[in-house]
Amino acid sequence: MTDQQMVFVGTTARHAKPEYSLSELATEGFITFQTRSIVHQELQDLLHAEGLAQCRVDTVSSVLVMLRLVEDGAGVATLPRLLVERANNSRLRILRCSTELNPIPLWLSWRKQRNSRSVSVAMDLLQAVLDESIPSERRSRTKPTRR
Repeated sequence: MTDQQMVFVGTTARHAKPEYSLSELATEGFITFQTRSIVHQELQDLLHAEGLAQCRVDTVSSVLVMLRLVEDGAGVATLPRLLVERANNSRLRILRCSTELNPIPLWLSWRKQRNSRSVSVAMDLLQAVLDESIPSERRSRTKPTRR
């Protein structure tokens, strides 16, 4: 298991400030992963701690829909940094915020099958992404475990 850094994402057309407060972002509303997901719960906890529990939070299960909603100015999304960087979309901007999102765990799970190389291939792909995205000093602690 490893952690994936989460970030606030807005649109370059609306977000020009170098840093935002959570209350400033809350005025636009948030777009996050489905209700009861780790990401949704973490965001709700942050909002509650800052007295912003009544802010609009829309939940979506599709990352592509989330990105499109942000592009269209429907709110600020909470997404993994790596995903946003790999999207390489000039209309999206990672927003610095005085309140940081907690990283989320990244798991790979599977059902045991005989003669299947897909798990091994998936583990190798995951390791390649981790090697590319995680600083070398943290890499030794983030190796996926094969069972």
